[in-house]
Amino acid sequence: MDNKRAVTYKLAPETRGINAPYDKKFAGMRKCCETAKDQGIENVIVSWPWVLGDTYEELVESLSRIADARLVLHIVERFGTDETPLHDVKLN
Repeated sequence: MDNKRAVTYKLAPETRGINAPYDKKFAGMRKCCETAKDQGIENVIVSWPWVLGDTYEELVESLSRIADARLVLHIVERFGTDETPLHDVKLN
């Protein structure tokens, strides 16, 4: 992997599990993908798989947006709790 830069995506806790349209609930995902694409970043890191969606449809939409932006998705291995900070994560 030549491009070692990455963007991180974290779902705002207050939006998790709410019944709202995808574009409102996951506005950060859209912005994350747009930012990465605009800045030539090839990687997106998420802390937990559930940040990509609460339902199958939301998960597929998030994965589709990541694919459309031609990003490589990295999911950090499970450790600690939901409060574990996403730092010291290095791309190999």
